Parts: sequence; structure tokens; C-alpha cells
Amino acid sequence: MPLVNLNYDILLAIINLLRQDDAFSFSLTCRYLFPIARDRIHSSIRITQSPAQLIKMCEYMLSHRDQAQRICSLEIYSQAIIGQHVTVEPRTPGAAGNEPPPPPPPTLADAEGAAYLERLLRCTSSLSRLTLACTDLLFSQRPTIGAAIAGLENLSMLSLLNIGPQTPGVLNGLNLCIKTLHLAGTPSDHLALAMDPQSWCFVRELKPLLHVQNLRLSDFWFIGLTVAPSDLIQPWLSVRCLELNSNHVSCSDYPRLFPMVRCVHLDREHNDYYGDHHCDRGWKNMGCITASTLELSRWQVAQNTQVLELSSFPQQGVLDERTLKAIRNASPVVLRLAVNHADVLDPKSRYGMAFWKGVAEENPGMMSMELFLTGECSTEPWTGISRCCHMNTNGYPSWLICLHSRIFKSFFHPEDSQKEISRRAACSTLSLHYFSIAEMHPDSEEVFDEFFQPAWAIPQTRIPSPSSHNSTSHSYGTVFWWKISGRGSQRATQSVSSEEGERVRKALRDGCGV
Repeated sequence: MPLVNLNYDILLAIINLLRQDDAFSFSLTCRYLFPIARDRIHSSIRITQSPAQLIKMCEYMLSHRDQAQRICSLEIYSQAIIGQHVTVEPRTPGAAGNEPPPPPPPTLADAEGAAYLERLLRCTSSLSRLTLACTDLLFSQRPTIGAAIAGLENLSMLSLLNIGPQTPGVLNGLNLCIKTLHLAGTPSDHLALAMDPQSWCFVRELKPLLHVQNLRLSDFWFIGLTVAPSDLIQPWLSVRCLELNSNHVSCSDYPRLFPMVRCVHLDREHNDYYGDHHCDRGWKNMGCITASTLELSRWQVAQNTQVLELSSFPQQGVLDERTLKAIRNASPVVLRLAVNHADVLDPKSRYGMAFWKGVAEENPGMMSMELFLTGECSTEPWTGISRCCHMNTNGYPSWLICLHSRIFKSFFHPEDSQKEISRRAACSTLSLHYFSIAEMHPDSEEVFDEFFQPAWAIPQTRIPSPSSHNSTSHSYGTVFWWKISGRGSQRATQSVSSEEGERVRKALRDGCGV
């Protein structure tokens, strides 16, 4: 059937189900589609190439004010501001008087682009998410752009990359009511600049933003939070969720600077920590902690943690005694774990016996457990435990199995159909309450990253598709839920709505029970 014969509402629904980039590609297949897809395309804009691209985009939006009012997300990266990215190399000492000159500081490739960007920010009112690279350069050479950011009434997420000495002076003077803030320092390819103590003195001047509840810190070096005496750095009392990405900061600094935090998300093995974090010196009754197995042993997690997530595969695929001890000490209500070795789940193996005993039996308060399986686990039989168990049985592009029980010892195989798996769940001698299967998105890396991504996290590479079916931003597709009732031979499965299933999942993660 020709596309032109399809109903307008059907075409619009198809476009809205596509990702922003796919919607743009689809709109180019037929000249009738672009007017329909235009609003969807313009709702999310990402400029990653040259300053000329930034100028052209701004010129178009300024000449079509109605389209400028439809922009919800805007991401401007360094190539669009300073042109070709130049890496700062460490200087090699030479003979006296013959040292090489320092590299020239970066400058705006086209000052007209920054001026156009400021005009665009002043004319749009629908923008809710903004990402700016080369923030310090923009603030130093065009400080009025800060006032344009402050004028965005609907702005809720702000990501400032490459902050520096000029950032506090502009940021402190803005009356921002944003809930989510991302501050990125110097990336690792600027090692010489990052390790310069004087380049991090500006941190002590940065005043807390009173409305920020979700804070992400990226590429912060250990000097950044320890160069100043503790009484000179003001704590961010409003921050409840903290995400740490590629930082080199002492563990003891975080509870001091963010004493009210209830959720910590540690990037997978990309953080360097100095010293150990002790729960008696910092946070207690933590709501959610996401960490790698290596980081978990360094961070002595507070007891009664609501949700504990281990977002990296254990060394050699098995959980060592140190990690198991850290899990037991945390006593989580919900445990989310990545596993890539079948021995971890085999109750007859040495590692499996230690896992089930150390995690399941010695954590009586645990109500939910989610396992992300890949590697050998994609072809091996598996078991699930607890009242809620999420399992990916065939690697990344497969099914997510959600089992709700106290202890569940039956083995399922990946080739089992939905009906057969649900039948086995109903025939189990254990007290299962709910059971679900969710289709996962086929992009392997994206699925793994989003599986352990906090729901409030700022999108860095793409805007989530509106077709997402779950409330925690994971790449789930269609979700099938069953409720298991009855006793003995009378046990049977009954299909329930996705709303009921999501209520159960949320209740378990909140520790409310079902």
C-alpha cells in the first residue's frame, strides 16, 4: 500500500514510535512524510559537527518561530563550538630557555554561532533538556548566554560539559529551578590540565543550586574536591540522587558534600576512589546504590539499603567472598546483579552454593532480585530466587523473565515458550505470586547500559523513544504478566494487565510488598 494512502493518524503514530534519528530517515522516503514528521524531528536536536551546522539550525529556527517552540531537547557538542577537537598533550621539559611554548587556549571557532545560540535560547520556551559542551569557553567569551539559560522556564535538565574557572561566576548568578544537573570537568585526554591543582580551585567557588535533586559529576579529578578546606566548600543539601562517572575523588568527600543523598549510581569500573567509604561516617539507610563488584568492596554500603545494583560482571564470572560479604552487610530489599557465568546459578557447584546461601538464605528481608544474564548463562539452565526475579535467558536480544517467589529451584531452558514457562511456574511447589516476560531491545550494549541506568539520568547519546513501555527507562518492549493463584494441583496462571504488573514491580522496588 502506498504511504500516501495511509491515514494521517496512522503515519503520525508510526513516526512517534520511532527514535528521533529513525523518524528523520523515514521522513525522507516520501515527500508527504516530512511535514508529518517535522514536529517529531524538531522536538530533539543534537548538533555534533561544525559551527556552520549550528548556525544553519539556529537560522532556520529563528525564521520559523513556531518550530522553535517545539524543541524539547537540545544538545550542542564541542565540534559545533570550537570546530576541530584538539587534544592537549603534556609538555616535555627541555633545556633551560628552550621549553616548548604552552598550547594556545581554545577559542570559539565562530563567535556568530554562539550569538545565534543565545538568540535561539531566548526565543524558545518549551526546552526542557539542554546540553552544552565547552561551557567554560562559552561563559568566558559570551557570559550573557547564562542569562538566556536562566530564562528557560520549562528547563528541568541541564548538562554543562567542560566546566572551568569561569563557570562559577556565571552559574552562581543564575536563578535556576532545574531538578537535574550534570557537571563534567576535564576528560582524561587532557591529563596535564586535569592534574594541575590550580585548574581545580574554582570548585570551592561553586555555590549549591537549591532546587537540584539529581546531580551527575563526570571527569572530576581528586584535586577538585579536596584542594580546599572542608569549611570552604558548601554542601549541596538538596541533592538526593548522585551519579559518579569517571571521577578520581576520595570516597570520604561525597558524604561530606552531599549529606542528604539517598541514591548513588557509580559508573561501571570507571571511577578511581581514594580511601574507603565507611557507612558510620557518611550515609545511612541508603535508598539505592549502583556499583561494580570492585567498587562495592571499597564502599562499605550502609545497612538496610533499599536497592543494591551490581552493574558489572564479577571477576571470572563468579562472586567472591568479599563481594558476598558486602551484599550481606547491605541487607538490600532489592538486589540487581549482572551474571555471566553459569556456575553462579548452579546450586550444585561451589560458587552456586555460596551464592544461594550468601545472597538468598542470609538476606531474609530481600523481596526482589533481578539477574541480568549473558555469556554462558544464555545457554545454560537457570534458577530464580525471591519474590521477584528478572532474568535475560538468551543474552542481550532475548526475553526478560520476571519470577516472584521466595525460593524457586525449577530449571527453565531458553527455548521454552512463554506458555510452557508460565505453566511450569504455576506447577511449582513454591509460593509464586506473579510472573512476567518482557521483550528486550535488540541493541546489546544499550540494553546493558540502560538496565542499570538511573531513571533520572540525563540522556547523553539519544533521547529515549516514546515507545518505551516501562517506567524505569529500560529498553523493554511488550510485557506479559500473569498472576498465579490457588494451591497444590489447583494452582493456575491468570493474565493480568500491564498496569497491574507495573504496580507490582514498583511496589517490590519500593519495599511495599504486594
